Amino acid sequence: MTQTPPPDQPGSNERDLIAAAFDQFDATPDPQTFPGETLPPPGTFPGYDLIKEIHRGGQGTVFMAVQRATKRRVALKVMHGGALLGSAGKARFEREVQVLGQLNHPNIVKIHDSGITASGDCYYIMDYISGRSLDEIIRGDEQPIDETLRLFLKICDGVNAAHLKGVIHRDLKPSNIRIDLSGEPIIVDFGLAKIAAPDVVDEGSTAGPMTITGQFVGSLPWASPEQARGSPEGIDIRSDVYSLGVILYQLLTRRFPYNVLGNMRDVLDNILRAEPQRPSTVRRRINDEVETIVLRCLQKEQNRRYQSAGDLARDVERYLNGEPIEAKRDSAIYILRKTLVRHRVAAAVAGVGLLLIFGWGVTAAGLLSRERAARREADAQRDAAIASDARARENFDIVRHLSRAVLYDLDAQIAHLRGGTRIREEILAQTQRYIERLRPQADDDPDCARELADAHDLYAAILGGLEYRPSLGRTDEAARHIAEARSIREALMARFPDDPRAHAELARSQSFAAALDHIAARFEDAISGYASALASIDRAIALERDEARKVRWLDDRARAQRRIGETCQAAEQHRSTPEARLEMLDRADAAFAVARAHWQQRADANPRDDMAVRALGEMLDLSASARLRRASVLLSQASSVDDSDASELVVGAAAIVREARETLRLSAEHFTGLVDRFPASRAYRRNLHISRFFSGQAALQAEAIISAGKGRLPPEPELLSEALAAYTFALGIAEDLAADTADVQAQRDVALTCIKVGQCLGELGRFDEALPHFQRSVQVRELLASEDPTTRARRDAARGHGMLGEFYEKWASAEPTRRDELLLEADRAIRRYQSRITALVNEGLMPHDAVDVREGAAALERIRRKREGSP
Repeated sequence: MTQTPPPDQPGSNERDLIAAAFDQFDATPDPQTFPGETLPPPGTFPGYDLIKEIHRGGQGTVFMAVQRATKRRVALKVMHGGALLGSAGKARFEREVQVLGQLNHPNIVKIHDSGITASGDCYYIMDYISGRSLDEIIRGDEQPIDETLRLFLKICDGVNAAHLKGVIHRDLKPSNIRIDLSGEPIIVDFGLAKIAAPDVVDEGSTAGPMTITGQFVGSLPWASPEQARGSPEGIDIRSDVYSLGVILYQLLTRRFPYNVLGNMRDVLDNILRAEPQRPSTVRRRINDEVETIVLRCLQKEQNRRYQSAGDLARDVERYLNGEPIEAKRDSAIYILRKTLVRHRVAAAVAGVGLLLIFGWGVTAAGLLSRERAARREADAQRDAAIASDARARENFDIVRHLSRAVLYDLDAQIAHLRGGTRIREEILAQTQRYIERLRPQADDDPDCARELADAHDLYAAILGGLEYRPSLGRTDEAARHIAEARSIREALMARFPDDPRAHAELARSQSFAAALDHIAARFEDAISGYASALASIDRAIALERDEARKVRWLDDRARAQRRIGETCQAAEQHRSTPEARLEMLDRADAAFAVARAHWQQRADANPRDDMAVRALGEMLDLSASARLRRASVLLSQASSVDDSDASELVVGAAAIVREARETLRLSAEHFTGLVDRFPASRAYRRNLHISRFFSGQAALQAEAIISAGKGRLPPEPELLSEALAAYTFALGIAEDLAADTADVQAQRDVALTCIKVGQCLGELGRFDEALPHFQRSVQVRELLASEDPTTRARRDAARGHGMLGEFYEKWASAEPTRRDELLLEADRAIRRYQSRITALVNEGLMPHDAVDVREGAAALERIRRKREGSP
């Protein structure tokens, strides 16, 4: 029989090679499985009718079936072996059922039922996935690289979701990934999964991935070096990253990174030692960055790979968004060291040759002869100590990387999760343990020091609600952790003054400190803190020689300018005079203009740079918001000056609002285009919601200015209807997003936009239509506060009652016949508002002189006078 030549020999047909590998390693018939020609007899699986066999693998056979009760098509997997399966096989089956039962992700197959037949066959029921397997795509026509990467990104998301649950797949390969009819990848077959979570007993993971009755358990062509070595303790989430790298290599090139045919010894040797052929030599359109991502996955040393599937996914996403990737090519020094280690005998011979050339040969030989025995013993002791230290260090690194992956990925995933406070408390506890593990290593290891500073920053961000997270309200404790992070980063900067990363990372802690000042309404301190962060970023940019990293620091600079603008905008509302308020808005405008120019430049250079395009749209919204605030200040000034000055102010306010409305029109067009391109993106849909929300604000502002102008400006009777249409459009988007009931942010958007729709209807005199919107807003806010009682959620619930009270008060003025009834409802709503605010004050979560305290008391007094008949 002619053997298929390896990929580097003439005559090799890559598709034949892949097909042969699949045939050799993926599925060999088992004598105890069901014959392919016949199905098990009816009634074998109660409640299910088998239709046909759809896959036969090394562990079991999968059938298409129909559930009689629901008429739904399902997949039914039967394990090979039947009653002879044995305790290990049954444990593997039970583990797969247990693993799939705890995973809930759109890119992981869902399990519905399991059982044992009368004849002892173990089976379980899962979703039937119409479509094809990933290996069919690999065998098919070449796909565009970006399209391939978008598909691969979703696969990584599914694997990462499993990792976050402590589950390592250990058998990732194309035939275990199905592509449904909508193009979504679904990961299946967790029969060899290893459960790494410390609080879960994994009865099946004590047996290694090698040698059960002399066979390799798993799929050798996609195995990682640590799996090939047969060391179960060395297998972690980075082993799955390696398998993902092999899959990505296949998707891009239609071949394996090295020869995987032949006897097992040769294949294992290739997995352990053979360097992958560079993908760009197989497919020239593969560029430098994509090749770097692939080769980073395929590093033989685990600590040189991506440290989680989440890290890999983020780099792929960065590439797709036109951002610089994190992965870097190996340095010349690393390659040289690696080569010397691999060829250490040859290197030693060369070294001896050099000694002989210099005339030291005889002397060295004599010395070695006399000292050999003593040196052997000393070397043995030293080698044992080094090996022990290396093992300890490797184990520490494994725990460290797994902990980091879980903490950071989980924090990102629950950013707006309903009921997320309890999970955040657990993340805090885990982060504290992570900090304690890192602390002893930080003095000697700069990488550990950086990770320790990152952990302190993460802890502070969760405590204080930084970077748009929900706040736990523990800002004093957050400040202590930021100070720790800052101290570590300043020491690193002093130690490595020419390292741009040290300056950029210091800027991060400086920004966190400034954000805490913002939260505490110490606005000048916050602005000063952001200015310090800008100075650190500027030093990083000046020192940076890597253009890709320089782009990243420039992005950070634009983000810092945005935060300065947001802080100035918040400070404006706390200034007492119109002049001081306008001065803060001038500063906000200037900062927003710098950030907007940066993102505009990036978007112009690459219109498909989705991150830049989105950031530009957000800056359009923020710039428009600042203009609306400026118009509001001018309008308040107009009410307190003589007619001639008022006229000038009103006309000026109207011009500013026109500018804002045009900016918001551009923003809406901007995000509509993104939503059209990426209809599944929740982020872009929410951006469009915000843009339309601000458009409603602008129309209401224009209406208020015309009203205050007292005939100085031409009437625009359609403005209220325009505002109502904009808010209604925004509410529709929010309601679509809120269909995911776990998304707290979407629920808040619904509550706020309901208020705005209700206010517009009230202005139009449609009070009966408006009332349900106010009531729904209160209902949503109360539910959020009960499920996740953060300070913000409880305050929002209180304010919902306050706005409902104001609505009843306004309605009472418009409908005299129901005045007493409506004022009573207003009084009740305001009292609920006041009682909830008082509780927050008494618990130390709000200051005694908070605006809400004053407004609640004033509203109650105003309603009391109206009920008593006073003006």
